[in-house]
Formats: sequence, structure tokens, C-alpha cells
Amino acid sequence: HYDQIMSCLNNGKHVICEKPMVSSIKEINELFDYAKSKNLFLMEAEKTVFTNLHKELKKVLKSGEIGEIISIRADYSYNVSYFNFPKNHWVFDEKYGGCLKDVGVYPICFSNSIADSKVKNVIGKKYINDEFKCDFGGIGIIEYENRIKAIIECCWFYNSIDRGYAVIFGTKGKIHVPNYWKGNKFKIILDNKKIKEIEVKQNSDFEGEIQEAVDMIKNNKIESPIMSREKTIEIMKVIEEIIS
Repeated sequence: HYDQIMSCLNNGKHVICEKPMVSSIKEINELFDYAKSKNLFLMEAEKTVFTNLHKELKKVLKSGEIGEIISIRADYSYNVSYFNFPKNHWVFDEKYGGCLKDVGVYPICFSNSIADSKVKNVIGKKYINDEFKCDFGGIGIIEYENRIKAIIECCWFYNSIDRGYAVIFGTKGKIHVPNYWKGNKFKIILDNKKIKEIEVKQNSDFEGEIQEAVDMIKNNKIESPIMSREKTIEIMKVIEEIIS
């Protein structure tokens, strides 16, 4: 969306852009630098971290109910053949498409937010399909500076559980999160066998990110602290490491 974002900024418009915003860290920095020079708001629309579900998850984690976070596992996979996309569809574009940019951003964004730390190291492998030049997904192990680890996966070959499932492991228990990117409930399972289900009210999974943009613009902010330039770069950093 580089050209579209630049056009909006050139015309003095604040921008909230659907993921993937662009295809590289270089383009991310160029756009945020330009938005800053124009005193305009810019944010990648990563709805995962703005849902009521995610906000409630963060509260539970902060309370220490499952102890210190040790690791995270998250995936998002679907069988792309079911959609009958033509071969010239953007999802298959070598530069701008690929499964990692299409849906890999979901488990990466989720894990980065839950770990709440900068990415230190990434080990990964992309999946390929000989008919296409773009990736068909990938698996990665992310190590964060605070020592939390995450295993993320995305794939176009099969449908994953709930088309996106996550588990957060702590020193006192774990949290199962179906549809972590748009759902409304999760289950806490403690080591003492106690189980608690949490359900939140959520009108739309897009509501949170839109409200964040509105609030930031009203308060004359040019970046969101929840999905800032740095947060967008951290997501792309993982994608680039797995694809390379």
C-alpha cells in the first residue's frame, strides 16, 4: 500500500492502513518519516492487539495469574485453494503477497504484543509451492530480549484449529485462546487444575483499531503507542527473517 499511503499523506490525510502496510522495513521508515514531516497520523491496522479480548488477556497476564510468561504458540492457517483466487491475485505477488504477509502477521503481532519485548533473534523456514514465487507460509521461533520464546506458524496448505489458535504458557499455568485475532473468549488452566473461562463483549473486531486512530487524531498524536512505527517494524523483522 506504499503508493496509496503516500498519496493520502501528500494530500494532508491521516492514514490507518490495512495490514500488510508495505513490503519492507525500508518502506515502513520512509512512510513514517514522511508522515512525521507532515505532522500526520499513520498506523498499520493490526486489529489483533486492539480487540477487547486482547485487552482482557493483557490484564490477566499483568495480574500474574499464570505466573511469568515462558513461551507462546500461535498459528493462523487456511487452505488457499478453497478460495479459487486467480494466479494474478495480489496474495500471490512475489513482492507484496505471500502467506506470511497475508496472515502470518496475526501470530507474529499477537506474540510480539504478549511478549511485550523487542525481538532478539528469529530462526525460521518458509513453505513453498513450486507453482508460485511467493511463500506459502512458514514457521518461526522468536526469541525476545526478555527471554520469552514464541513459536509461530502460518500456512496456505491446510485449515488450522479455529483458523487461528494460541496458547500462552506461564510458570503457574496456561491460557488457551481460540480465534485470538478476533474472538471473544479464552480459557485459563492453572497447574492446580483450576479452570476459568473468560468471555468479553465485542461488537466488531475492527472497532478497537478504528477507535484508537480516532482517539490519537483527536489528541494530535502522529503514532499509536500500541501499534507504532517500532511495533510495525518488529513484525516485518520476523517476516523478513523467515522469508530470507
